[in-house]
Amino acid sequence: MLWSEFPAGPQLLHALSQQEIDFGTTGEVPPLFAQASNSPMVYVAWEPAAPQSVALLVPNSSPVQQIGDLRGKRIAVNRGSNVHYLLLQILDEAGLGLDDVRIVYAPPKYPLTPSDLNAVDAWMMWDPLLSDAENSGQFRVIADGTGRVNNHQFYLAERGFAAQSGDLLQVLLTALEQTGRYIDAHRAEAAALLSTELGISAPSLMHALARRSHQTQRMNLAIIREQQTIADRFYALGLLSRAIRVRESVWHP
Repeated sequence: MLWSEFPAGPQLLHALSQQEIDFGTTGEVPPLFAQASNSPMVYVAWEPAAPQSVALLVPNSSPVQQIGDLRGKRIAVNRGSNVHYLLLQILDEAGLGLDDVRIVYAPPKYPLTPSDLNAVDAWMMWDPLLSDAENSGQFRVIADGTGRVNNHQFYLAERGFAAQSGDLLQVLLTALEQTGRYIDAHRAEAAALLSTELGISAPSLMHALARRSHQTQRMNLAIIREQQTIADRFYALGLLSRAIRVRESVWHP
């Protein structure tokens, strides 16, 4: 087995579309862009909502105090990611459109350098980078996903691999279910192990792990409908290249 790491979901799904990997996990928005681009991707499973794991951050010294203050501000966001959807929801809540702010598409990054701090006014981040930024004491959360987005995590497979290796996928899902239960019951141990792997402090990872459940669940009609709602929103705004039907990209064992 070959293990590959990616900075974010869009990059992982690009590799899957090129058949460089067979299986991976991303947030809820990257699969929508992948499907619109005719990626050979299928949904296999998902994890419960984690709305506090995504947020819009500003430096402590920022004049931005509430979402209405974002008008005219430069906001960094990873295009086609979960935080992209959160940004749309935040702007809508504030009565702002995409033309009312200056969107800077950029991959996820933390720690931020002095040049990063000068380049934009706010950042859309997700855990564990979000937790690390919060724990630094240098940033403030203006709005997280609570009441705005669900922020689900999905497990995805290359369509051909899923068709040919259904038995293996079932074994993998069982292992993910067991691992998820273990992580939720032993978060401190999981944080310590991940700290060495990711180069992020154990307290930051503990914070990130504590605000989400890792209970892997099989695909169902309710979660498919949630995904379809997000897809329709992105398409209506002209951000998806074509309309999609999420149900057409769901694995049926």
